[in-house]
Amino acid sequence: MNTLAPVLTTTTAPKGRDVRAIASPAEPGSSTSIGVSFAVMDYALLCAGAALFVLAPSWIVKALGVGVSGVAVAMLFALAHDAAHGSLAGSPKANRLLATLCFLPSWYPYTPWIRGHNHLHHGWTNVGECDYSWRPVSPADFRAMPRWRRGVERVYRSWWGLWAHSIVEIWWKHMAMPRQSDRRYLNTRHLAADRLLVAAVVGAVIAVCWWRGPGWSAAAGAPPLSPFAVVAGVVLLPWWIFHFMFSVVTFLHHTHPRVPWFRTRRESSFFAGQVRATVHVELPRWVELLLHNITVHGAHHVDPRIPFRHLPHAQRRIESAFSSEVIVERWSLRSFVATTRTCQLYDFDARQWRTFREATRTA
Repeated sequence: MNTLAPVLTTTTAPKGRDVRAIASPAEPGSSTSIGVSFAVMDYALLCAGAALFVLAPSWIVKALGVGVSGVAVAMLFALAHDAAHGSLAGSPKANRLLATLCFLPSWYPYTPWIRGHNHLHHGWTNVGECDYSWRPVSPADFRAMPRWRRGVERVYRSWWGLWAHSIVEIWWKHMAMPRQSDRRYLNTRHLAADRLLVAAVVGAVIAVCWWRGPGWSAAAGAPPLSPFAVVAGVVLLPWWIFHFMFSVVTFLHHTHPRVPWFRTRRESSFFAGQVRATVHVELPRWVELLLHNITVHGAHHVDPRIPFRHLPHAQRRIESAFSSEVIVERWSLRSFVATTRTCQLYDFDARQWRTFREATRTA
């Protein structure tokens, strides 16, 4: 299935201020006490999952603990994402502190995140020359790749391999080890301090798990665990679960047969990027609550100042005002797999999604 993206007319599209007025008629207000409370609860859940893995006598319970920890890392990341936008707490300093702390379990430094997410992704959503978040490759570029690199791209866009793209192309290349193209816009001292903090905290947690974890497990009468097993169960596997979860979520936020991408900034507009190119992925309500409404993404893109608690109401107002423009996709495994099989490459000239098979067949 290849569906042409809607024709964009930036001259007739509503202005950003008008769309924001619909999403949030009143000035968005955040609460520091509520933000701190959610952060404490999510960290408590993370610690509980780690304790289950180390101390539980049953391997089934240990596996449950790993899963709980992974979900908690994702929940904390969602809070950090909001705090980095200034919408979790009531003051800039509180938001900065909460974002820094809640990013730690996912190993994200604050400074490059602001550049990559707030400035590039939100500023120029789905614009190829700016937004590197799930930016598709064109058929011509795909055909020009060596065979091994084509194989990598096939993994990156597969339903089972999205996490690899999340780790390599987003986290490693732009967060952990920012490219020179990123560094020129970053405060060198802030970047160094944020990266050092993440490395120090992760290193300290790994050291405690390595040296103390096996002893704690034995003292509780649990099955003997090697130091590496404790590190894997408490640190590495939850981190991978987070990437697996959020690669699926963030991929679907701006990837859909009807969602356009743009080669340059001149081709796009606020309405095109934040309304037409942002998908509302409907998940069961309990999942949305668990992930702090991060899947209610259209309203967030229209006005990132809206606290996550108010996003569902804002989303309903946007969908009511622009029912023919907003893409709403009820999540299912079938629709998710279909999207990964349809939206593999993007023809920026025709504004049309292509598959790998189509690209190689026309070579």
